[in-house]
Amino acid sequence: MRVFKYQALDSNGLVVEGLVRAPSKYEAEEKIKSRKLEVMNVKTSHNFMSKFLKNISFSGISAWDKSTVYRELATMIKAGIPLVRALQSISKTSNNNIQKLFAKVIADLNQGKSFSAACQIQKKFFSEVDVHIIESGEATGSFDRVLLKLADEKEKEYSLRQKVKGAMIYPIIVFVVIIGVVIIMITKIMPVLSEIFTTAGKKPPMATQVLIGLSEFFINYWWLIIILLAVFTTVLTLWTRYTLIGKYILSLVKFKAPVFGKLHQSVSLAEITSTLSILLSSGVDIISAVKLASGVTTNQIYRRCFKNIADNLEKGIPISATMEAYERVFPPIVGNMISVGEESGTMDQMLLTLAHYYEEDADTKVKTLSSSLEPLIIVFLGFGVAFIVFAVMMPIYNLTDIY
Repeated sequence: MRVFKYQALDSNGLVVEGLVRAPSKYEAEEKIKSRKLEVMNVKTSHNFMSKFLKNISFSGISAWDKSTVYRELATMIKAGIPLVRALQSISKTSNNNIQKLFAKVIADLNQGKSFSAACQIQKKFFSEVDVHIIESGEATGSFDRVLLKLADEKEKEYSLRQKVKGAMIYPIIVFVVIIGVVIIMITKIMPVLSEIFTTAGKKPPMATQVLIGLSEFFINYWWLIIILLAVFTTVLTLWTRYTLIGKYILSLVKFKAPVFGKLHQSVSLAEITSTLSILLSSGVDIISAVKLASGVTTNQIYRRCFKNIADNLEKGIPISATMEAYERVFPPIVGNMISVGEESGTMDQMLLTLAHYYEEDADTKVKTLSSSLEPLIIVFLGFGVAFIVFAVMMPIYNLTDIY
């Protein structure tokens, strides 16, 4: 039996929160409805690690927060609650960042601006894609439906990224442990071994001499190592974040990296195709949708490809025809599905099918990530153990002939 946290509207239009136990999300929603409440949001109650990962957000507003806000807002709008009142109600149960942001949005709404115009000013929360989808919802009278689409999109984005973060915990722990062992060996074991050889008047093997030299340098200049690492990390971060060549090289590394490369491709394609599908189904024109969808990924390879696709669309060249020139970037299934969508006029449905395919593919890759990394970790540890045996243990055994 799982525990679900829910938010719902009571008969007076007030937001109520609580917990409910049920085998599945569907049965949890049914239990909530049986209490004469209108379901706004139902989420699995998370454990400590999930909550920790959820809060990893540099902007202070995660995809989880966005999903919750969009879903609550859609439910209230559908129930006939005025927009300003709905925003005020959601703000009361949200974190400080969202409260401050919504206060500005409400102030703009009171000045006569449309919701999409107010959202466009608050770029910290509302992306350019979000604004266009909201604007299309206002124009077509399907405001609550497009908000639900956005909520589903953000929820899938959050879920996928949390799975990737969770899969990375194991290799990160192994790496930290290895670094810790190396530091202990260099600072505690090697100085003792060096003193033994010095006392005995014997010259250690070359590998041992290298470790002893590293040990002395680390002990005497640890502060310099920390400064150099900090400078290198800062320069590398700035280079890959703010220079075009740095961004492109980082994207290429992510794209070609063993094990992680295929996962990165699946995640990127899932995000792009899902965003394209939502934009097209919301009434955004194809050229604008392609340009906007390219912005959901940080990978410069995909961005460059979609820029060329948009340019070719303006010349009348179909998306599928341009993708054929990028066969190393887009698998054949992408071009084939889009070609079918172009011919049948069901592009949004084909893209949604592709998004589901790559979401499942990414999910499968995440589940097998640890098992894929284990051989690499074992080989790496094997070399490390062999080197330690050769450079540390063998000289110690050889010292027996000194005494």
